[in-house]
Amino acid sequence: MRIGISTTIVLLCALTASLATGSAAHAQADSVASRGLDIAVFGAPTYVIVGNGGHNASITAGIDIGTRTYRGFRPYIEGRGRFAVDDGTIAWEKVALGGIKVERRFNRMHPYINLLIGRGELDCNQTTCYAAETNSNYQKQNSLVYSPGVGVDFDFSSRFSAKADFQLEHYTVKTTESGDLYSKAVTIGVIYHLGFGEHAPH
Repeated sequence: MRIGISTTIVLLCALTASLATGSAAHAQADSVASRGLDIAVFGAPTYVIVGNGGHNASITAGIDIGTRTYRGFRPYIEGRGRFAVDDGTIAWEKVALGGIKVERRFNRMHPYINLLIGRGELDCNQTTCYAAETNSNYQKQNSLVYSPGVGVDFDFSSRFSAKADFQLEHYTVKTTESGDLYSKAVTIGVIYHLGFGEHAPH
């Protein structure tokens, strides 16, 4: 059974919400078993510059699951989804991504890099996008998406952190001469830690 990009994003957002709702119960978990574990959910507005010259405002939601810190570095498994909240210009995007993230801890500040992969949908706004190679018009195109990124998280408390994040996204499409489209997504948002490991409440 194939799951569409919209369904994937909705499921990811629902998972994020359910984890946040159940954070109080998770905080009661055995401290020895959970030592070093960091589970965090985040939500944020995102400004997207679409590679064909368009732009749109979007919402990003995601989850990070981190293991122990090794010599100041902490690896995470990350999942995130994004959808546009306005029509944008030329085209707008929906995307669901997953991959790895590695952060370096400097007290309250945690710069990081990540590498994500997933599925994206490019939707031409108001009109269709023309592909000269095939002499065809496209309203929507789906693509495998590769997305390296950098960012920084800043702890305000044991529960809350701020996030500043930049992702470069590569799409394979039929409406550009090269067949490649690169989008840039800038995200500023808030992280909520579920009370494990180093982010457990004091």
